[in-house]
Amino acid sequence: MANKSPICCVSLSTFYNPMITPCPDCSCGCSEADKASKSCISLGNPLSEENIIACTKHMCPIRVHWHVKNNYVTHWRVKLTISNYNYRSNYSNWNVLLQHPAFSQNATSYSFNTAKLPLDFQDGVSLFWGIDYYNTELVHSDKDQQGFVSTEILLEKDPKSFTLSNGWAFPRRVYFNGENCEMPLPDTFPMLPNHTNTLRPPNILLLIISLFCFWTQASFHFQ
Repeated sequence: MANKSPICCVSLSTFYNPMITPCPDCSCGCSEADKASKSCISLGNPLSEENIIACTKHMCPIRVHWHVKNNYVTHWRVKLTISNYNYRSNYSNWNVLLQHPAFSQNATSYSFNTAKLPLDFQDGVSLFWGIDYYNTELVHSDKDQQGFVSTEILLEKDPKSFTLSNGWAFPRRVYFNGENCEMPLPDTFPMLPNHTNTLRPPNILLLIISLFCFWTQASFHFQ
C-alpha cells in the first residue's frame, strides 16, 4: 500500500541569490491541523517518547536540500544535504535518486557513492547512497543537533544546455528510499539576478569616457 502522505520534501538555494526556497508548507502534513497530535516537537522543547518528529512548517521526516554552490568554466558544483527530522528513527542504507539533465554528463560525488542509471528519461538520473563505515547511517536528530549527511557534487557542463536561468540548475524529481519528495513550485525557485539593465549603461558610459580621454590626450600630444 502506498503511503498516504509524502515522507520527504526538497528545499533549494544558490550562490547567486540570498533567497532560500524552503520545502512547501504542509508537504507531509500540517501540525496546526491536528491539535491533539503528538507526532511533532519543537527543536528546543524537552523530548518525550510520544513526540517523534520535529515540528516544522513542512512536517516531513526527511528534507533534501540542493544548493548550487559554484559555477566554473567547464564544470559547476552542487552541495546535497539530507536531513533527518525524526527524534527516534535512523535510516540505515538510505538512498537518494535525483533526476536532472546534468546527470547525462560526467559527475563526481565526494562523500556519497553514486551511479548513473540507464533509464529511458530525457533527463539524466543518478542514484546516491552512503559509503560503508562512513555515512550509511542517517542518524536521528536530538535536542542539540540535527542528523544529516551531505556531499558536494562536481558536474560537467554541456555547453548546449547549461544555464543558471529559469530554474534549470535545480532537480526535476527527487526520491528518498524510493519515495517521491515534494518539490517547491517553480515560481518560488531562487532566480538569477538580471544584471543586463543595471550593468550595461555604466559600462557603455565608462567606454565613452575612456575614448574621450584617449582622444583628448592624443590631440594634446599632436598640437
